[in-house]
Formats: sequence, C-alpha cells, structure tokens
Amino acid sequence: MVIGFDMVNEEDFTPELDSFMPQIVDAIYKAKGMNKDFPLYLHCGETNDKSHTQLYDAILLGTKRIGHGFHLAFHPDLMKIVKEKDICIECCPVSNFVLGYTLDLRCHPTRSFLH
Repeated sequence: MVIGFDMVNEEDFTPELDSFMPQIVDAIYKAKGMNKDFPLYLHCGETNDKSHTQLYDAILLGTKRIGHGFHLAFHPDLMKIVKEKDICIECCPVSNFVLGYTLDLRCHPTRSFLH
C-alpha cells in the first residue's frame, strides 16, 4: 500500500522538481480517480539557485511536508501559505551547515520559522 510519495534530491546537481511534474500530476489524478489521497513529501529550498522555484512548485502540487525549505525564509508570502496550509517544514541545520548553506548555525533560518 502506498500512503505517500517522497522525493528527495540535491537540487543543485539533479533535475528540478518540474522535470517530474507530469508523473507527479498523473499519480495525483490516478489516486483521486480511486477516491484516494496521494500525499506528497517534497524536498526543496536547499539550493544555491536564487529563483527558488521548487518551493513554489511543491506548494502548488500540495506537498504535506517540505524537506529542508532552507530558503523559504526569504519568501514571507510563501511562509504565510505554508502556515495556512499547515505544511510541515523539515529542518536539517547540520546538513545545511555541511553543504555550506549556512556558515553559522546560530543564523540558521529555523529561528525565523519558529517565530
């Protein structure tokens, strides 16, 4: 039994989320056709790409969780939507530090997510 779909990748070195959009949307529609929910759990926002389009894509697709979401802190309107839709943010400060997205854990965006 499939209860959800989790996509994780290192965004700077692998295809972006929109590369898989047809397959994801197809799975969502197939699940709805069977009166089933198909929760998505998507990794996004941990990238050096300044557009952060994967955050928008994940929210539009209806993700239930955003893995990392590191750059979500730079998008206050998206943060409001995440809060309204009760989307879980999975924060991994050590990963962000090891990969060089933050140089000081005291300045990690988790602090702004909590506020």
